[in-house]
Amino acid sequence: MNDREKKLFIGLVSVVSVVFVWQVVVPKVIQPVFSVSRDVEDAQRKLASLQDEQDEIEDGVRSQYDQYVLRTGGTNSSEFRDDVFECISAITKSSKLMQSSVNPKDPSIDRRSKIISLRISVSGKATFEQCIGFIGSFYEIPYIVRLVSLKLTPTHPGQKAAIHDEVKLDAEIEAIALPAKEGFGKPTGDRPGQLVKHKVRDLSRLRKWRPFTPYVEPDRPTPTPTAVATPRPTPTPKPPVEKGPPVDPDASDKLLKMVLRYGVDEVLIEQISDHDSYYVALGEELDCGELVLVHARGAVVHKGNDQKDYGHFVYPLGYTLDLCIPLLEADEWPEIQIAMEHHFADRREREKAQAQIESLRDLLIGEAASDVEESDDFVGPPVSAIRPQSSVEGGARSNLRKTTETSEPRPTSKPKVTKPRKTPRPVPGKRKNG
Repeated sequence: MNDREKKLFIGLVSVVSVVFVWQVVVPKVIQPVFSVSRDVEDAQRKLASLQDEQDEIEDGVRSQYDQYVLRTGGTNSSEFRDDVFECISAITKSSKLMQSSVNPKDPSIDRRSKIISLRISVSGKATFEQCIGFIGSFYEIPYIVRLVSLKLTPTHPGQKAAIHDEVKLDAEIEAIALPAKEGFGKPTGDRPGQLVKHKVRDLSRLRKWRPFTPYVEPDRPTPTPTAVATPRPTPTPKPPVEKGPPVDPDASDKLLKMVLRYGVDEVLIEQISDHDSYYVALGEELDCGELVLVHARGAVVHKGNDQKDYGHFVYPLGYTLDLCIPLLEADEWPEIQIAMEHHFADRREREKAQAQIESLRDLLIGEAASDVEESDDFVGPPVSAIRPQSSVEGGARSNLRKTTETSEPRPTSKPKVTKPRKTPRPVPGKRKNG
């Protein structure tokens, strides 16, 4: 191997080594070393944010736990039972319940949550107003308690109304206390003396209520017989029930899915039950009416018949056809209301132009008829007098007639224009004898 071949071999080996390092070593060895450090930093930042969120949640849970423990007075079941018993007994005495009895049961502890539950039976006699006062005082104590059942029974239903207000109260009360939580420690603070959990206005209304007052039937006047027969009053005819606009019975199954305004204004209706779809073009029937406007946010349909014009209704895009909103009440779709204002303005301009064309045509026909009566050798009216020769004017008149025909029917009809009677056209080549 000569020197030249050695140099070529060394250069080839160097190129291959560089390519190998760039294609294999860099992406698989060097880049992962730097990316791992970046990933570790990102993971540490996420872990720190999650730790902050966890600390906030733990602080909130601990604060709520301390409040509940302070309200119940502790986590000992026997002490909790004695405290609740004394509190309920004090309420029965302050509410003046006669022959009252408070019977607490042994507290039970749930196996999974370790929550202490206590049931207490309360009974006694008092007036209805005093019983309502007992209920109000019960819902003002700081313990976590509730009335499981409450029964008020009149003691003597046959008594007079003056002493009928006495009732017997039978209630079942449930109180709960939270267990001791490891890591939280004993809560600091004082137990609240009163915690109102009702509305004073509702209790004031109940105190004035007398549900057990016996019903006294009012005295009915004795009718006096009369010999004079009173005439039977003529029944007043009831006004006819005004029916609403006609609707499609399958409107709730049809969805306004798409509006198309490229060349032909039309909407795409899809049946929800079988996913079948069809198109409705401008001027065709939609929900027992005529489609008069296609907008990017929905469509407008005019409903009416020979007897009554029900007006225009908005059908929003993406809703079923049973959502039929009157045009004046569609405040959530102001774009459609503005488009209908332009539509009404264009229709008035078209009708005005059509009326001018009709009057001009009647005038031209009348002038042609008068020329026929004055001339004896008149073969026929000139074509230019009846139909304009300009193709632009003829096309505009044709388009205006088509637009007028496809527009929705108006509730008021235009006065009918009386056209002059046409004179019969004489036969070419013949003259009248002088």
